[in-house]
Amino acid sequence: MDPDSLETYVRSRRWGRLATVSADGEPHVAPVGYVVSDGIWFHALVGSRRGRDISRGSRCSLCIDDGLGDGEGYADRRGAVLYGGCELVAADDPRIPEVRRLFATVFFGDPDRRFERRTHAWYLLRPDRTASWDFSRIPPGTDRHAAASVPPERTSHPVVPAGGPPTAPPGRDADPNSLR
Repeated sequence: MDPDSLETYVRSRRWGRLATVSADGEPHVAPVGYVVSDGIWFHALVGSRRGRDISRGSRCSLCIDDGLGDGEGYADRRGAVLYGGCELVAADDPRIPEVRRLFATVFFGDPDRRFERRTHAWYLLRPDRTASWDFSRIPPGTDRHAAASVPPERTSHPVVPAGGPPTAPPGRDADPNSLR
């Protein structure tokens, strides 16, 4: 995406998946609701894995994407990954009242809605690098995957029995689409 399209896209979304890294290098990814106001703001639990990683200086990445839902095809895929430093914002920061009102408006439809908890704090991600994609902008005939892809008929995912997924009978390979 060009910079203007990227800005419009990120501002038009509400949710992303924020990734942090622990001190021993283990990645952690969790969903986060966000708003844009001179950076990416979110309100999250301070004592969570994400909060601990950020407090010790982990760089972060925020993946915002769509086009993977039922009835959506190859050309519907678009998104961005925003990379940067993230900080815990001091509770008395003068920007917080404006961000709080924006967040309450976006998520609750009421700028005066009180939603904050004592266990949570405001965080600010300042992207310094981005990667983005919009498969609908791929020129016809230039992507063999687009030409070959016909949106598949979508069905609901199978229900996994309480004991877990069935295992393959002896002597047969397990389902290649299984995550196990």
